Amino acid sequence: ERVFVVGYVRNTGAITFEEGMTVFEAIAAAGGISEKGSNSRIEIIRIENGQRKSIDAEQTDLLKPGDQVNVRPRRL
Repeated sequence: ERVFVVGYVRNTGAITFEEGMTVFEAIAAAGGISEKGSNSRIEIIRIENGQRKSIDAEQTDLLKPGDQVNVRPRRL
């Protein structure tokens, strides 16, 4: 099973999901947040009951298989 890390990280793409994985661990596996990325503007996109759900995330939040972590840009 996988989770996907996109947005302002060094290496976007799928990473292997591990039970108990946090947002921070997924971002670290993607090479970390890029220079333009925000470490507080992060969302989890999750499909629940066939519905796409966007969740404002903290780096300590737990992920589920199939989640997408989106690191948004820093505000100017």
